[in-house]
Amino acid sequence: FETRDHEGLINSLTRRGTLKTQNIIDNYLKVPREEFLLENMIDEAYSDHPLRFSTMGFNTSAPHMYAMCLEALQPKPGESFL
Repeated sequence: FETRDHEGLINSLTRRGTLKTQNIIDNYLKVPREEFLLENMIDEAYSDHPLRFSTMGFNTSAPHMYAMCLEALQPKPGESFL
């Protein structure tokens, strides 16, 4: 799965049933993934797969993994998740 924009990724996660809760969907729409990536990774920001920070030695998880965690946690107003 690959998409090139923020809204397209969220629409795909919603269609697949990964994102279900309106509050979580609304918050996903507020936070652009590219803000958490290096400049050379921006082209892949909205692909639903993990991205490797090779110079730092770690990965960022695929967006569907965060969606699954948030749906399971059902955070309340005032709680945050990063």
